[in-house]
This record gives sequence, C-alpha cells and structure tokens, in this order.
Amino acid sequence: MRIELTLILVHLISDTTRTLSEYVGIVGKSVALECNTSLWGDSIVSLILWYKGSQGIPIYSVDSRTSTLTLSKHTSIDQRFYLNPSTLPPKLVIDPIRENDEGDYRCRVDYKNDRTQHYSTKLSVIVPPKEMVILSNQGKILDGITGPYDEGSSFVATCETHGGKPLPMLSWWSGGHLVDADFSYGVDGRVRNPFRMSSLSRRDFMREIECKASTANHTVLLKRTIFLDMRLKPLKVNLIKPEKPFISGQKAELECLTFGSKPRARLKWWKNGREYIHAIERLNTDTNFTISRLTLPVTTEDNGKYISCRSDNPDIHGSVIEDGFKLVVHYLPQLTINLGANIKRDSIKEGGDVYLECSVKANPRVDEILWTFENEPLRTNKSAGIIASNQSLVLQRVKRNHRGHYRCLARNQLGQSTSDPFFLRVKYPPRCQMNQKTVYATARNELVNITCAMDADPVDLQFRWRMNASSASAEIDSFQSNGSSSVAFYMARSRYGFGIMSCSASNEIGPSIDNCNFSINPAGPPEKVSNCITTNHSMTSIHIECLAGDQNGLKQSFHLEVYNSFTHTLERNISNPIKPTFMISDLNSGTSYSLSVYSSNAKGPSLSYTLVAATLGEPERQMSPETIDQVTFSSTFIILIATVIFLVCISIILILAIRHRKEIHNRRYKQQQQQQQQQIQKSHSAKDQDQSCVSTSNSTCDHHHNQDDDGFDTVKSKTTSDALNIENAVFEMKNRPIKTFPQGGKSDYIFCHPQENHRYQITLNIPRDQLLPLMDGDVTQATPV
Repeated sequence: MRIELTLILVHLISDTTRTLSEYVGIVGKSVALECNTSLWGDSIVSLILWYKGSQGIPIYSVDSRTSTLTLSKHTSIDQRFYLNPSTLPPKLVIDPIRENDEGDYRCRVDYKNDRTQHYSTKLSVIVPPKEMVILSNQGKILDGITGPYDEGSSFVATCETHGGKPLPMLSWWSGGHLVDADFSYGVDGRVRNPFRMSSLSRRDFMREIECKASTANHTVLLKRTIFLDMRLKPLKVNLIKPEKPFISGQKAELECLTFGSKPRARLKWWKNGREYIHAIERLNTDTNFTISRLTLPVTTEDNGKYISCRSDNPDIHGSVIEDGFKLVVHYLPQLTINLGANIKRDSIKEGGDVYLECSVKANPRVDEILWTFENEPLRTNKSAGIIASNQSLVLQRVKRNHRGHYRCLARNQLGQSTSDPFFLRVKYPPRCQMNQKTVYATARNELVNITCAMDADPVDLQFRWRMNASSASAEIDSFQSNGSSSVAFYMARSRYGFGIMSCSASNEIGPSIDNCNFSINPAGPPEKVSNCITTNHSMTSIHIECLAGDQNGLKQSFHLEVYNSFTHTLERNISNPIKPTFMISDLNSGTSYSLSVYSSNAKGPSLSYTLVAATLGEPERQMSPETIDQVTFSSTFIILIATVIFLVCISIILILAIRHRKEIHNRRYKQQQQQQQQQIQKSHSAKDQDQSCVSTSNSTCDHHHNQDDDGFDTVKSKTTSDALNIENAVFEMKNRPIKTFPQGGKSDYIFCHPQENHRYQITLNIPRDQLLPLMDGDVTQATPV
C-alpha cells in the first residue's frame, strides 16, 4: 500500500515540476532564486516550501493555511535565507553566499483550491581568490600612489592572485580600457599577469592603473588600483625680450620663465658660454612656473654675444633646455642706392633693363626694405615690368614714365631711415604731349600760330612740319623751335588750304613714333537753327526745342529772345551753351509771343529763326462734375482758339508753297545744268555794266525762303555750285574792281540773277579783304533790292 502511494506521489510531482533554471553566485555576495509558479495570490496560496537537494526537510517554509499570505508564518533553517511573498515571482534570497550553498533547489507551492506545483533551480557558487597583490620589478608591493618615476623611464609591475574556484582571469585596465589580458596559471593556484609601460610621458602623470580578476563571463571578482607619480622635465623655457631695443650704455632688464617641471625647475643665466650669477629668482607657488630676472649692463662690446637662460630638473639627467639670443647695439640704418654692375648712368634709354641696389648698413638688421618713386610707394607689378625684391629693384624695358627720383626706406628697432634721392634719367625719343590744342579754326588769308609740344629726353629736338590738305601735301618751312616745342605759322589761301597739319621731331635717341596732328578748319558764324517747335504750353510757360545748325569750326552757344506780340517789347533773353532748348517761365496767361532763336560763336551770330507761340488763357470759373453741362466759353477763349486754327492753316499753306517752289527749282536745275558755262560767260559780261551785278546760276542751289520785314525773299545758298559761280562772278568784279554798297550797308556786293533779271544783296561769311577763294557756305544770304 505504501509503495502505491509513493508511486502516485512521484507521478504527481513529476507532472507539476517546472523546467530547471541555473544561477551563479559569488561567495560573499547575494543571490535571489525565483519560484516561478503560474498561480500566485494572497488568498489562493496555502503553503510554500523550499528544499535543497534530496533533503526531505525544507530549508525555508511559508505557512498561510490559516491566514493570508501577507500574514503567513516564515520558518528558516538559516538566518541567511529570506523570502518576500509580495514579489512576482517570489524569490528566495541567500545573503551572503557560502561555498557549500552550491547545489539544486526545489520550490513547492500548495494552493487552497488547486493542485500543488513544483519549480526546480540550480545554484553554482564561485569562490574569489584569497588575495590580489601588485608587485614592482623589485618585488615591492604597490598600492595607491606609487613612484615617482622619471619622465622617459619605464614602468614594470606584476599582478598576482592566489586561490579561487574556478581560477580567475587577470587583466590590466587604464582609463576604462583594456590594456593587457595576457595572464598565466602557476602552481598552488596562483595566477600572474606582468605589465610594462615604456618611455613614460607627462600624459602618464597620475595615471590610474587597475588589475582585475574576473570570471569567464567577465564578472569582476577582485581588483586593485594604483596611481603613477612622476618627476617631470621642464616643458618650456622662454627668455622674454624687452619691447625696447638694447642701446649701448643702457641697462637691459631680462626675464626668463619656465614651467612644466616637477619638482620646480632650476634657472641659470649664461653669457657667451660663461655662467652669469647676478640674477634674482622667484617661484610662483600657485603653478609650476619659475621666473628669474637679470639686470645686464649693455656695452658696445656685448654686440653679437649670446645671452641665454637654461632650465633643468636636478633630479632628471639630461633635462636641460635653453633659450637665448644675441645681444646687439642698435643704430639707424644707413642706406645708399647704386646702379647694378656694368650700367652707366648716362647710357640708360627707353627699352633697356635697369637694376638698382639698396646698400644697407644697420645694427640690428632691418625688418624690411621699401622702395618709393616720386615719394609714392613702389610695389612689384610684373605686368608693368617692376620687380621690387627687398634690397633690389628691377625695371624691365624702362619707359619714360620710369624717369624720376627713387628712394629706398628701411626700418629697424630704432626707427626708419631713407636714402638720398636717386634720379634715374631715361632717354627716349620725342612723343606728342597730351592735352594740347589740336583743332584750329581760321578764315582764309588769316595767319594762325600752331604750337606743337613734344615730350623727349634729350630735349634738343629737330622739328618738321607738314600740311596734308585735300588736294596736296607739302612741307611747312615757316616755323620756330625752342627745345621741345615748335610754333608753325600758317595761312590758308584757298578753300583747299584746310586739312591736317602734322608735326614730327627727333633727337639723339631717334625720331618720334607718333606725330602731333592738328586739324585746320574753316571758321565762320554758325548756321541757322531749324525745325523749332513749341511743347508743354501752360498758362505761364512755353517749352521750345530746335535743331542746331553747323557750328562752322567753332564752339557755338544758343540764344532766345522773347517779344510780346502786341507791345513788341523784349521780355526775355535766354542763353543755352549746350543745345537749342529753352524753357520760358513766368509769362502772362493768354498772351501771344514772338520767339527769335539764333546761335553764335567767335565769328558772330547766325540768322534768327522766328516763330509765334501763345500761353493758355485762364479759365473763367471753376466747374464741378454736376454743372459740366452748363459750361459756356468766354470770348477770349474763342478768339484764342480761332487764332490757333488760323496759324495752323497758315503753316500748312506755307509748307505746301515751299514744297511747290522746291519742285519748280528742281525742274529748273535739270534745264539749266547744260547751260551753266554759258551763264557764267554771260555773268562776266553783265558785270561790266554799271549796275555791278554779280552773275551766277542757281541751278544747283538749295534755297530756303523766309519773309523779311521789308517783304523781300531771302535766298540762302548752301551748295558748292552756287559758291563756285558766285566766286567766279565776284572774282571778275574784284579785278575790275567794282564794289557796290546798297543803302543800309548790309552787304559788300550786289548779285545779279541772269535768268530772273533781279538784283540781290549778298552777304558773305568772310571778311571783306579775304573774298577769294569762296568755299561752300561762304555765300550765306541774298536779298532782292
């Protein structure tokens, strides 16, 4: 009967037992074994039992059969065991762990209304080593701060443990990084790991080094930490130079600073290889800085001697570092400019290369050498052929603009010096000077002086003048020269005497490359303005614009005279030096004005262009949009509108008449062109009469008609044919000579038209004593008389 019950119990236990879990614990630490049941609650559990191995007696029990689980009764065979039933899953805590705690554990849970459950687990116990030591290379135990070690030396230590189950792995760590994991097992359960650091640096000062004993799963069982103390060399020594230079006869205050040494550095002064002991040393206790000061009387003999400051750590061999400089006696630079070898000062000419050297004598040495040209900084400009390189100045393919005064400047600690000016003479052939007068306006038979200025070296020039007219080219012999300038005297005796006059010169270097060219133009009063129109009429202003006529070789200005059409009084006189455009303001409203526009130059005024314009009248009253249909026009406004319409109609009639007359002249031109020579002969015979008529053909004339105050037609000739015909007639008349002056003295001669049998008073654009030869534009006006 007992056998059957036992079998049934074993069967039930095997059915309700959970999977086995494994735990690892370390002796001296704690471990929590879980009872991972599927059902858990304060009122459903009646009994919890923990067993170790095959023992039938539980090592820990929780009895809640007569109470809740929170108020249950706990029973333990060892005070190191404790169970907290309020956690899920419930855990059996063993604290601390002992080596004999290793084994299998089973958890049994009885429920009030459910069947019993079992949960099995296994605990493995690790035994740490008994001790860990770090030994120096001499077998001394190292702990905490160890050393000091000299900078540059080596550090050797061995980590060793004894005992442990299983035997641990030993490794070295620094700064959280693994640096050595090469260990070995010895006899009697000893484990060793030697560690070496070669050539210690100042980065290793107070470095933390750890030796760790750990399991295969990197669980640290034991560790030991040491810190490296070191003796350090001086990191730097600095001999501070004073801001002011050393001058002979004065005392130099020197200061030397060193830092980075541990313990503090020692400072010594040396001059020219011998120790100098007259120094004051002080220590900055806040840092590892050491400062030493030296007062040194400086003499001229000290120039070039080496002064130095040496720093070392007496405890470290070979730790000496040094800083120093040579003593100098200062004076300002002495500078001299010389030409390069094989260059003669008087043989430099345009196109050659020039080398200048700045000789410098200075103590201390100069910081920089600069060049100036005519007191302006001179810098390297390879495209211009200038290469300034410290003491040397190279001028490639020198030109005339390189001629001038050069200086070199140098600066040292005492100040700046400048050399005496060096004048570089560059000989070059003549070249035309800029900004001289190149346009001359003159009348025929009028003497004009033309000045030609050349730029050259040497300035003793030989000049040549030449006139290039439209018909011929000839040398000019009438001129005077003085050094680099020459004045030619010229008179245009015919219409072909105008053109381009050129001036050339030469010196010992050669002839001028480019000639100076001067335009000789015929001069006269400007032509009459044309196409004048008025725009932007208002009650008080009128704007007028015209087209300028030919200025006939001289600069012209424009003028406007404003006359009141009713009172004939002059109300405005306006000038414009640029263009024939005028703005007339402050006029009376509703008033008609006569506008007279003309131009003028040095030879006199042109003919006037007259037109009539009127300002707008003032409105009689203000009107609103509601009363616009009640508008009535004043009589003044109606008269103004009628006047404008009348003037427009008159203008249209005049334009049509001018066009018609032009067509008649064009037809006459075709008929009279074949008879031109006969007309000239007739004009010659006609001039023999007492009327002193000048005969010409107007076959090629382009006539512009205006109405004079006397009612005469004014005919203005422009073409060459008219000028030639009139010239021939006037030539005959002048040879006789016959001069007829009409009343009023407006002109010198009377011109008789052979076809129309009319006499005209002609006005010539030349002086009376220079009538021949006539050119196009000389005959400017013909008025019937």
